[in-house]
Amino acid sequence: MPLLDSRKEGRPWLGRWKRIEITGERRLVSATVDPENRVAIDVNRLNNARRIEPDGLAAAHWGVRWVFWLQQLLAMVGL
Repeated sequence: MPLLDSRKEGRPWLGRWKRIEITGERRLVSATVDPENRVAIDVNRLNNARRIEPDGLAAAHWGVRWVFWLQQLLAMVGL
């Protein structure tokens, strides 16, 4: 789990639901489940991480891709 001082802490999963509470002076920024992608049966790897503050770069990336393909389609049609 990345913290503001950029140290990482890993805990093994024993196959059961587990609630982890971390207390201290450092503020939690994000948490990632299976960061090394060791569990091959995970169907959706996009839901393995959460951030406290949302990251707008993913939305911007997909928005730019969508506009690019829209431009290509319009150029092919001749508009």
